[in-house]
Amino acid sequence: MKWPVSILLFCLLGACQSKQTAPQQPVPAPADQFLSLFTELTTDTIWIETGNVREAVELAGYWGQKLDSAWYAFIDDPDVMRFVGGDDSNLHACYRFRIDERTEGLIFREPYEYWDNAIRIFLFDRQIGKTVKSLEAAIEWGDAGDSHSLGTLLCRGPEGWKVYQFETLCSPEEEDDLDSITCEDSSFVYKIGAGGFQELERKATDTARAYPTIRRFSKF
Repeated sequence: MKWPVSILLFCLLGACQSKQTAPQQPVPAPADQFLSLFTELTTDTIWIETGNVREAVELAGYWGQKLDSAWYAFIDDPDVMRFVGGDDSNLHACYRFRIDERTEGLIFREPYEYWDNAIRIFLFDRQIGKTVKSLEAAIEWGDAGDSHSLGTLLCRGPEGWKVYQFETLCSPEEEDDLDSITCEDSSFVYKIGAGGFQELERKATDTARAYPTIRRFSKF
């Protein structure tokens, strides 16, 4: 039996069309996948602090999402990475905030003296696909009379993002003499830009006087 040419063409076209699959959705670039691990900030002011126990870090809001070692390629900071474990990662993604079209600010929880309770701000360059600069943002540590406390107020204003830091360092005047501990308070101001953290101010200060302002943002 001979089939008309028009019918054969119709059947062939139908067969081809039936084999076509629905268009696939574009796969996000690896850098975008990495950035998606961080929660986007929805406020222009945030207090960055940490604690000596897990409950305090969770209360502060900086427990974060544990990073698989597969994401280490995006972090270009040898000083940080030398403290990071191998397959058992101890880096945690917390928050991100846009600085400009090319640069994202990333807030990590990272290892410190005894455990992973330090908080650091990284600057991530989208064009390079890696972090380029970083700044310690929160520390809480103490041992035998020595202690180090650092907290950061991150704010966005008309001139962009700024960092206001308050630091207290304490130590015994004489070794192992816990009755003669002295402390020094300092404050720092940085402006965040694509080039890094520009220091605007550094001075000795009385953290106790700044505490009422800090307390407005602290979750402790």
